[in-house]
Amino acid sequence: MRDSYDICAIGGGPDALVAAAGLADAGHAVLVVGEQGHPGGVAANVRIAPGFQFPVFPETLPSLDPAVALDLDLGRHGLELVAADPVLTVVGLEGACFALPRDPERARLAAAGLSASDAARFPEFTAELGAFAGFLRKLLEQPPLQLDAELPDALPAAFAAFGLGAKRVNALLRALPMPLTDYLNDWFESDPLKAALAGSALTGTRLGHRAPGTAGLFLHFHAFGHPEPLAWIRPARGGSAAVGRALREAARDSGAHLESASGGVRRIATGRGGVTGVELLDGRTIACDLVVSDAAPGATLLGWTGAGNLSPDFVHEVENIRYRGTAARVGLALSALPRFEGGPEDDPRLGGIVQIGARMDDLERASDAWKYGRIADEPLVFASLPSVHDPVLAPAGGAVLAATVQSVPRDADEGAVLEATLGALERAFPGIRNLVTASRVLTPGALERGFGLIEGSFHQGEPTLDQFYSLRPVPGFARHRTPVAGLYLAGPGTYPYGGLHGVSGRNAARAVEEDLS
Repeated sequence: MRDSYDICAIGGGPDALVAAAGLADAGHAVLVVGEQGHPGGVAANVRIAPGFQFPVFPETLPSLDPAVALDLDLGRHGLELVAADPVLTVVGLEGACFALPRDPERARLAAAGLSASDAARFPEFTAELGAFAGFLRKLLEQPPLQLDAELPDALPAAFAAFGLGAKRVNALLRALPMPLTDYLNDWFESDPLKAALAGSALTGTRLGHRAPGTAGLFLHFHAFGHPEPLAWIRPARGGSAAVGRALREAARDSGAHLESASGGVRRIATGRGGVTGVELLDGRTIACDLVVSDAAPGATLLGWTGAGNLSPDFVHEVENIRYRGTAARVGLALSALPRFEGGPEDDPRLGGIVQIGARMDDLERASDAWKYGRIADEPLVFASLPSVHDPVLAPAGGAVLAATVQSVPRDADEGAVLEATLGALERAFPGIRNLVTASRVLTPGALERGFGLIEGSFHQGEPTLDQFYSLRPVPGFARHRTPVAGLYLAGPGTYPYGGLHGVSGRNAARAVEEDLS
């Protein structure tokens, strides 16, 4: 490895790799420094038992953005996203009660089994969802506007809004700050349908669906490339490790050098002119003029850069970022594929997400328990069976179940998390306890220690209204630049929130190129 590069991409997660690939392809000498092991961060699988592995990253958060995948030609590197159908099945107290097909017309027909009124309104709902997603997609294509933006900077968003039409603009402005419960109540009356639409949108947050701004998060997720409901749920075949592998190969092909032996970053070296290099944990110092970090804003700015290089007001803003990770990941090694009560052996529902929680009140109560430092008696659980799509994740005849459990205190007892998960899963798959041969629990605390996620937050900054869009990560610094010359932020702590999508890394690379030119 050389002792100097033009740019160091640190943090080592998906956004650092996306930024590195783009900048190396533009002709810059780029070094990627991986934290917590190999570059890729949370785009990884972990071992449950010999032959069994499950994805670290929740399947209900956005996977790789289609435009980013196309830009980096990730299909050539083996990446394949799975569009399971039905996309999600809701399980209530009496077992599976509603499956949401991926196709909007078949989803309408499924809704008719719950409510004729809901079925009649479903086409209008999906049309509005598509229009909003198209507008919000244009916001994803560029860094957020500053609140004091001058007219030329504001024009792209303004023209995108005009394209919605006056009626749609008013509807969107009303919807974005709304509680998700209220937004869905405007459209539908059936609880299972509303729960199916709402549940996954708040993965990894402590927010209940009655919290202001949660409708905005739900609508933002629909900007990731596909207009139908919950279309952002397209996990990679092979788990989140497949995303990390494809991104590493793309970065290498572009000419970036990937460093995994150093153990990570000790500090970002600075001088009077800004960034001068990166000091690694193994003692080496790499000279560079620019650094792009997709680690949490607090880790980058206060941990690696140091408060002494920043103004007191800015330090205060960064110290007050709220993270609040509330999701645990549970992996189960199973001796056989589980089955729904009375379901066929080749049940297509096993290929999608299984949500245990069929009423909006179930979803809200799960978030309430976290406020009091405990796991809900009936937690909200999202389960998937990734080995259905890639048998390599489990030995022949076996299966892997990966679950996201909401809402879990930071250092909850692993045994209690496992027991709560199994209790919920029994409602979907009676007798599943008898199939479990091994388990692995990643509490929010374990996610912090193992993958550098502050407080175990997959969003690396709670996506509330005061940490939303131009206010993310802190007011005045939403466009990837920082007060330190040559230091740029990417990753889920910046807009557009958590996921393996890579959009923040792409936009950060564009900000670097803009400054260099």
